Amino acid sequence: MYIGYIDADIIQSYNLIEGGFENIYKNMTPAVIEAGISKGLITQMPLEKKGKTQYPSLPEDTVSVFLIPYSSALNVYKDNGIGGIVPFSHPDLNVNGEKIITIGNEAYKVYGEYESGNVFMGDNSGEKYYYINQ
Repeated sequence: MYIGYIDADIIQSYNLIEGGFENIYKNMTPAVIEAGISKGLITQMPLEKKGKTQYPSLPEDTVSVFLIPYSSALNVYKDNGIGGIVPFSHPDLNVNGEKIITIGNEAYKVYGEYESGNVFMGDNSGEKYYYINQ
C-alpha cells in the first residue's frame, strides 16, 4: 500500500483541477502518484490493518492519498472527530476506493480527501487519524 499526499505543485503541474477543483481525484493518474513518490510525499508501506493511527500534519491545499491493492478487502476510513470511523467526506473533494490507479502491474483503490487546515481527519484536538480495516 502507499500512504501520503499530493502537494499544490503537483496539483498544478499535472493540471488536476481541469474541469473544476472537484476533479482532482478524477484526473489523478499513475504519473501523479509517481511524482508524489519521487518527491518523498507518498511512501510505500506493508499492507496491514491499522487501528486509530495518527496522520502527520499536512500542508494546506494538498490532497491525502491512500492506495490499497484492489485485490485486498481492506479499506481506509477517517476519524470523524468524535471517535467515529467514517468514509472520507470533504464535500466533492474525496474518494473512497471508487478510483482505481495501476502502479507497475498492480491495481490500487484510491482513498483520501482535500486538506485545508484541520478539516482532514481531525478530532477535537486538531490531530488527524485514519483507520485501515474491512
